[in-house]
Amino acid sequence: MSHIFLLTMEPQNIFYLGMVIMIVSSMGSRLVKEKGLKNLTNEEKGKLVSAFAKTRVNNIVLLLGIVMVYMAIMFFEQSGTDLGFNPHLAYFIVLAGYVIFNYYITFKKLAEMNAPAEYVKYTKISTLISGVGFAAFLAAMIFYMGL
Repeated sequence: MSHIFLLTMEPQNIFYLGMVIMIVSSMGSRLVKEKGLKNLTNEEKGKLVSAFAKTRVNNIVLLLGIVMVYMAIMFFEQSGTDLGFNPHLAYFIVLAGYVIFNYYITFKKLAEMNAPAEYVKYTKISTLISGVGFAAFLAAMIFYMGL
């Protein structure tokens, strides 16, 4: 019954639903991650911050690069250049790849630093929750844009 409801919803409403799911999952993910941090000692928290310092900077640079390339592609498309692919769909695919790559790097680093199992467990749960929210948002955007 609920799938019939979704099929009859306007694309704009599905977009809003995807956005709400993403926002709620982001908050839930953060709460789970905070619960995991409570299991760490101050020394372990310091090691964690130190281990991910360079990653945080690299992530911002990479994300800005993705957005800038997307904006450049959109400029060329608006000027009449046929790129031979759908830039919106490509952008969403690259963003999904970025998120998956970040998850991979996070768990690789946690394994390298031999992070406490309880913290890793909460990080996995947090990642799953945020991943579901991100997937819902991407699916809603793709539906909304008719891709």
